[in-house]
Amino acid sequence: MREQFYNFDIYDIPESNAFLEGITEKATLLVCGNKDDLDNNIDLITKILAAIDFKIGETAFLEKLTDDQGINLSKVTPHHVDHVLCFGLMPKDIGFNASFKPNHFYKTENFSLLLSYSLSDIASNNKNKKALWGALQVEFK
Repeated sequence: MREQFYNFDIYDIPESNAFLEGITEKATLLVCGNKDDLDNNIDLITKILAAIDFKIGETAFLEKLTDDQGINLSKVTPHHVDHVLCFGLMPKDIGFNASFKPNHFYKTENFSLLLSYSLSDIASNNKNKKALWGALQVEFK
């Protein structure tokens, strides 16, 4: 047997330490982001969701992550969720090992995923705001 074949590093994939509690069956949109960023920009995220006909607590659900918390979206996202929007998170924070362009929807087996800038960055930068709005218009028209 060739030992060289087995001579490579093995890395553990971090387990998700977040669980979606309180999500309703009517919720078809999941919004993930840093807890502080979501809390400080609740008016902005409410307006963004209202523009695409979603309401927090009814058809949209917020998952607030702390700085040291990750989530494996492919394992914890219910099947009735069609879209996931992530603000200010890196792919590794949500259990993906890939490169993603910001403000672009990617189709997975169960849902469409968009990664964008933090809500604070979006609020202070019109270029980021326009890019997000363009992606949302295409996906939810």
